[in-house]
Amino acid sequence: MKNKNFFLAFFLFSFLIFLNNSFSEEFYFETPEIQTFENGNLLKAPKGGKALTDNNIEILADKFEYNKKTSRLIAEKNVVITDSLNKVVIKANKIIYLKNKEKFLTEGKTEIT
Repeated sequence: MKNKNFFLAFFLFSFLIFLNNSFSEEFYFETPEIQTFENGNLLKAPKGGKALTDNNIEILADKFEYNKKTSRLIAEKNVVITDSLNKVVIKANKIIYLKNKEKFLTEGKTEIT
């Protein structure tokens, strides 16, 4: 009987952890202004600032647009991405970050160090 209760508690605990990770926010914004559109599925930060991901990537830019449905972040003007885990810095005029694929697409002059 104790084994069944232990198994049930373990399963419930594991499920709650998975559920929590599934619904966690993908980006945290530090910006003076955020505008929401399309019932909160589209976020715009026209005054720029900082976007932080849940995997320790920091994105600085003068302008942000984030689509929650597609998990696509567009950062424009003076974009600097710092990935402290992999020790990579990317600078570009415009970057599109596809969060689901963990892929960066850049436009214009790009510098990677």
